[in-house]
Amino acid sequence: MTRLILVMSFTMALGWSGTFAQTNQVWADYTVNIPFANSYLFSTLFAYRTLETKQNKWREVEINPTVQWSIFNRIDLIAAFTAIKTLQMEAYNTDELRPGLGIRYHITPHSRVMLQTLARVEQRNLYHEETSSWAHSNRSRFRLESIIPINRKRSFANQLWYGLLDAEVFWVMDKQLGERFANQVRYRAGIGYRQSYAWRFEFIYTDQLTRNNLEAGFQETSNIFRFRVKHFLNASKPAKTDSDQN
Repeated sequence: MTRLILVMSFTMALGWSGTFAQTNQVWADYTVNIPFANSYLFSTLFAYRTLETKQNKWREVEINPTVQWSIFNRIDLIAAFTAIKTLQMEAYNTDELRPGLGIRYHITPHSRVMLQTLARVEQRNLYHEETSSWAHSNRSRFRLESIIPINRKRSFANQLWYGLLDAEVFWVMDKQLGERFANQVRYRAGIGYRQSYAWRFEFIYTDQLTRNNLEAGFQETSNIFRFRVKHFLNASKPAKTDSDQN
């Protein structure tokens, strides 16, 4: 059933690729992770995103500190606070402060293929620099994700190649904000390499459906090429979960 859902999701993503206007984006991430007190994981994401084209420039810088608490074998609780600075278009800049809460449920915690869900609620606070005004909105997100080991039996082995597949939907609970890429649906497929407990490297392709709220709310898709480096510290106390919310 899970395989069917993922196959159908990516088939739909390929289907809409010729329906809407398209953009290409490049994302670069570095995440530092520090496990502590046996059940907690503190992580901070540093990210840069940009459009591949030099016309209609858009770029974004993000910092996202997060605390995860593994309260049970199958359940993680998540608290995050995201700060984002975005050039939406020429002479239009925004700053965003985004506190959020989430819960992850590990469907197959002891299986070779790790399948899990992630549900989140975020309060979005967007500051428009040109008008010196704030706008506020609440958004929920739901993601079904999987991690698939390729050359090892378990996802926690070193010198591990692994695959990533997930699908995520976004739901604005009250009002849309004035932004160029308002997320609606996101499909991802990628490959990663776990060199050791301390270092993991990933390349992820994302097909993303967005709404342009700056231009009459028309929809478009983005091909996102994402490069991620994950750095885990405190190897003497490894985290119970090394999943992330990004």
